[in-house]
Amino acid sequence: MKPNNKNTSSSLTKNTEKQLVRLLTDICEQHKFITHGFNWLTHTLDNKSRMTSLQVICVFEDQQALNQATLTKQTDQLRDDILIALQTLNINISAADKLVKFGIEEHYQGYQ
Repeated sequence: MKPNNKNTSSSLTKNTEKQLVRLLTDICEQHKFITHGFNWLTHTLDNKSRMTSLQVICVFEDQQALNQATLTKQTDQLRDDILIALQTLNINISAADKLVKFGIEEHYQGYQ
């Protein structure tokens, strides 16, 4: 999992943040082996609206890999695994379509 680029020290407690990072790291490592073309993920938070601004970005090696993972429903499984993990931390997932995003390496090189 790549480190996030934003300060994450507000309404999410430090303990919850640590748990979030641990869960996302576990999901990332698992999906590197089972989701074709998946490379890494990261998360972002806006300091002003912490609980509603959480976003997890899942990055694939290229558009072809992302398209293939989408066709074979691997992106659905990745999203579901992330949402289940967030629920264990009592993080609101009502806006799931905005919470988990998918992209390709060339668009997220600044996150590295």
